[in-house]
Amino acid sequence: MKLSCQEGMVPGKTLEEKLARSEQYGFEGMEFGGSGLAQRRREIARLTAKGKVKASSICAGYRDTC
Repeated sequence: MKLSCQEGMVPGKTLEEKLARSEQYGFEGMEFGGSGLAQRRREIARLTAKGKVKASSICAGYRDTC
C-alpha cells in the first residue's frame, strides 16, 4: 500500500521541509494545491525528483454548491 498526504497537512515552512517530513512519516506521495501551480511546477518537479515522495495528485479546489 502506498500512502499520500495533502501538502497543506504536513508541517513545514517550505515545500522542501514538507517533502522531507512526509518522507520521515512514511508517505510516498503528496497532493499539491492547484492554486499557483503554474508558478510552482518547476520547484515541485525539482524537489520530487530527488526524494522518495512523488506527486500523487493535484487539488483543483472544491466549492460546495449545496
